[in-house]
Amino acid sequence: MAPAPAPESTAAAAGRKRKKPHGPSKTLAKKSSDRKSTSGKKKKEERHKHTTHKEKKPRPATGPQAEKPAEPDQTAAGDGGAGGGVLLSAAMPPARQLEFLLRSFERAGKMRLSPLELDSYSEGCMVQLAEGSAQDMESFGDHVKVAFGASWKEELCEGQIVEGEIGMGSPALLVISSAALRSLELLRIKKLIDMEALSLSRLKLVVLDMQKDAKSFNLFTLPQVSNEFWDLYKGYLEPKVQEGNTRICFYGAVSERDVTKALPPAE
Repeated sequence: MAPAPAPESTAAAAGRKRKKPHGPSKTLAKKSSDRKSTSGKKKKEERHKHTTHKEKKPRPATGPQAEKPAEPDQTAAGDGGAGGGVLLSAAMPPARQLEFLLRSFERAGKMRLSPLELDSYSEGCMVQLAEGSAQDMESFGDHVKVAFGASWKEELCEGQIVEGEIGMGSPALLVISSAALRSLELLRIKKLIDMEALSLSRLKLVVLDMQKDAKSFNLFTLPQVSNEFWDLYKGYLEPKVQEGNTRICFYGAVSERDVTKALPPAE
């Protein structure tokens, strides 16, 4: 009789019943792989979109079609830009205006006027314009009427050119501007006076256009033009101003810097 097989040990039986651990299922592996693929694809698409967006940025235009960059506001350059500065004839009393005129005269000539020369001036030679009114081309006619007063029509419009009474080339108003009259034109003015083609016998008002140019220069500060103006003033206008026959009117804004240079602080 054959011997009975030996019973398996408990450990061996347990080992045979224990299932061998399996790796991830094909479905899970596929899902994981798909997730990685999708994630990578999205990242690639995002990078592509970002790169495309960068490449599609408009390039600056060139050539004649290019849009010119905005130019700086010339009137705002320096002190006293548009809406800035000091309207001498409106903001200052006549005495202060006269002081500005004479101090500017001294600075240009690098000299000092004597007390006797200063006493020959009266503040009545300066014109006071209304505050709050624009000093531009459109308003110029109204300001001139105010300066001449009730006789403006008689002085400016109704004068008859009669031989022996009012000769040709005898203006009642003279406007001097650095923008329109360069040093050459100022020399023409002086030559016309010397030739007696321009008479100052009826001259009642001299308007000094203080408008700044693109570089913030005005009639008193623009090189060469300033020299020619003060020569004209000294030789022909000063005697009439001192006599009280001709008045001076500042027109337009002067930068605060130029005012400070010419005038000491008001007491």
